[in-house]
Amino acid sequence: MDGASGRWDYEVAVIGGGPGGSSAATALARRGRSVVVLERERFPRFHIGESQLPWTNEILHALGARDIIAASGFVEKWGASFRAPDGAAERYADFQTALETPTPQTFQVLRERFDEILLRHSEKCGARVLEEHRLLDAVFDRDGVTLRFADRLGGNGTLRAGVVVDASGRTGVLVKRFGRHEHDPLLLNIAVHAQYEGIPRATGRRAGDIRMFTRPDMGWLWFIPLSDTVISVGAVIPQTVHRRESRPTPEESLAHYLADTPAAAPLLERAQRVSPARFDADYSYLASRMVGDRWVAVGDAAAFPLPAIRGRVLRSRLPRAVVLAPAVPRHLPRRRVRAGGKLAPLGNDPGPGGGVLRGGRREARSPEVRARARRSLERPLAFTRTAFGRRLQRSDGDWTPFV
Repeated sequence: MDGASGRWDYEVAVIGGGPGGSSAATALARRGRSVVVLERERFPRFHIGESQLPWTNEILHALGARDIIAASGFVEKWGASFRAPDGAAERYADFQTALETPTPQTFQVLRERFDEILLRHSEKCGARVLEEHRLLDAVFDRDGVTLRFADRLGGNGTLRAGVVVDASGRTGVLVKRFGRHEHDPLLLNIAVHAQYEGIPRATGRRAGDIRMFTRPDMGWLWFIPLSDTVISVGAVIPQTVHRRESRPTPEESLAHYLADTPAAAPLLERAQRVSPARFDADYSYLASRMVGDRWVAVGDAAAFPLPAIRGRVLRSRLPRAVVLAPAVPRHLPRRRVRAGGKLAPLGNDPGPGGGVLRGGRREARSPEVRARARRSLERPLAFTRTAFGRRLQRSDGDWTPFV
């Protein structure tokens, strides 16, 4: 390892500029690391996952971005409501009453704006951001990683880094190279969604809250206010149901699932769709490997735990977490990079012994599900058992999450 860092162009290369990647880049840059972000698209760009949880606030504070987000005009969110299939009663979760949420008010965000704000913040903190740069290959050796990429003009380039962060979302470029995404059999769902106007909302502080309607088939609908007039509306449907009931287009499928959820009918009487409908599959999974020698996965590359109307109790996403970051040691010797992997929880995680919600009642998890949850907690620590991790840990043994 000695002297290897002199042959690196950057100490850390981050693959993907979404919230996971930009947060990792910001945190590392603020600690004096040299960081480059390779992002295949040009921001701003559309993305689903608008509804945040209060734990996001603490991460944004640590990144120095909370005030920027708070001043950006996003809709305030103070809680969430849930209505059963019969529509008889609506249950409300108020974040202010949860002791584990030090800052109970969070936001509903337009992801094209939110993600760009975080990426530009990474640049201001010292990270180099290369948009429209697509990773082609990553070659690992004892002294570093050589990344080959295509730029926006069609040319190819290379760079050397000490550590690579896979923040490539569901693409999971390194996760799928060294392992795979394991899908939870309880959460094999699809989602189809669009933006609407003309939908009434609650008044007062609850005007910006997410509203969810469960379905008898174990699917559910979401209603997420994005502005004074626009609401994101989505249907999460079991794949078995979708194979039987899907329509020729996403727009027709969404209209069918909305019409087939009677409890939501009063909200949809005057609704007008103002965007194309979009379809998302592969909705819940966990990476079989999240860390290895010189690489770590964060964000959706590592896991996408869809909320627990069908499976796990609402863990860390409604419907999607924003930031998952790796862990690095607090004290880095000069010209040496260390990386570890740890998923930073964003919300109320029931842990390995948590239950499952089915039809509004809690059931115990099976031994197989509990074992899978334990493995999900142990995998990030596996980095310290890799050859690279052991060499670094022997230096001072001080490993700490950077956010």
